[in-house]
Amino acid sequence: MKTASRELFELCKQVYEATGWDDTRDYYHEKDSFNFDTRSFERNGERTVVERRRAPYDIPLYTSDYLLEKLPEWTELKRKTTTSYIAKRDALVSYSFESDTPLKALLKLTLKLHEEKIL
Repeated sequence: MKTASRELFELCKQVYEATGWDDTRDYYHEKDSFNFDTRSFERNGERTVVERRRAPYDIPLYTSDYLLEKLPEWTELKRKTTTSYIAKRDALVSYSFESDTPLKALLKLTLKLHEEKIL
């Protein structure tokens, strides 16, 4: 995994571990890095064995849209420069995170809001 991809993966993993949000459409997995799940069941007196390929981890791949719908009111996402974005929440207490992508900024804000028990 590339460094930028690894950073995004780690942020998604931290958010998943903190929030448990798993109702996303996409999940992380690495090519050629699968575990096999073998299950057997009996139907009509016959035993059937099913082998299913699973990723070694099931970490949701969050999107900016997804996070903006989950985050509380007064959450903003702004472009600061051509390579910098800020995700912030202005309420009684203000939190602000800057990153190179809007998604990473929102993930960092999500972690802080969860840590502060706002989520």
